[in-house]
Amino acid sequence: MSSVESLRYKLYLAWEKGSSREILKASQELDVEIVKYMKSSLAAQKLIKGQDKHKITSFDQEGKCGHG
Repeated sequence: MSSVESLRYKLYLAWEKGSSREILKASQELDVEIVKYMKSSLAAQKLIKGQDKHKITSFDQEGKCGHG
């Protein structure tokens, strides 16, 4: 998440300068990075949930493993 932090700092610096163009550019870059981070977090959560689902369905109704 360090790229998000560095872009937040870049936005802060642009805000101090007061340049609308630099603020907008930094804000857009930060938005893109946040979306990337959120998508990767969501994908990781789905992967974990998918693994949990697989573990649950690998047992039959009696709670015994289907392998023996």
